[in-house]
Parts: sequence; C-alpha cells; structure tokens
Amino acid sequence: MDFSERRAAPRLDFASGARPVLALGERVAEVLDCSERGLRYRLDDEPAPAVGSEIIATIRFPSGALASVEGVVVRVQNQSVGVEFTGLWLSPELIEAEQRRLRGISREQPPETRHDHEAR
Repeated sequence: MDFSERRAAPRLDFASGARPVLALGERVAEVLDCSERGLRYRLDDEPAPAVGSEIIATIRFPSGALASVEGVVVRVQNQSVGVEFTGLWLSPELIEAEQRRLRGISREQPPETRHDHEAR
C-alpha cells in the first residue's frame, strides 16, 4: 500500500549523514523522513515497538534545533517504524527551515562531470 496518498503534509526525506536523531528515552534512532504530522525512523537491532504503542520523544536536527513530539506507532515495515503525531507536532517553520537546510546540502554536492567534446 502506498502511504504517500494519505499524507496531508509534505514529507522531508533525509540522506544518510544528514539525518536528525530521535531520542526515545535511552535509545536513539535515525529519522529517515518526517513531516509536521509524523515521521519514520530506522529500526536497528532493537526490538520493534508494537503498532499502537505511544511514544514521547525528542528530535535533534543537524542544525541544532530540538523538537519534542508525541505520537503513536502506525506501522513497522522494512526495518523502519512509522509514527503519527498525536499531541506535539513539528511546526511548519521548523519544516521550512529543514527544507532550506536540505536544499543547501544538495547545492554543496559537486556538479556532475561534464564531457565537453568541443574542447578537443
């Protein structure tokens, strides 16, 4: 099932090395993607939470911004956990700041190698 059809808010996808960190009590996990209303985090070696489990967590973004969130686990799939926020959501301003940060990262990537045949 394609969950993107049900999304009401734009989702930010994070590349490895540019991911926020989700602090769940003593555990931490990489955030794979997020929106104002939910997120998906990477499940490493720890046991998967049950669907319907409530979470209270803090997200630390690479920019240094912190956000507290409350939600419920809506799916566990492909070594990731989907959470829908129920209490504390991410602000639109934080999402916009992260979009700007991610655009800046993509601009810092080296340009593709160009083959200029006219120079020969």
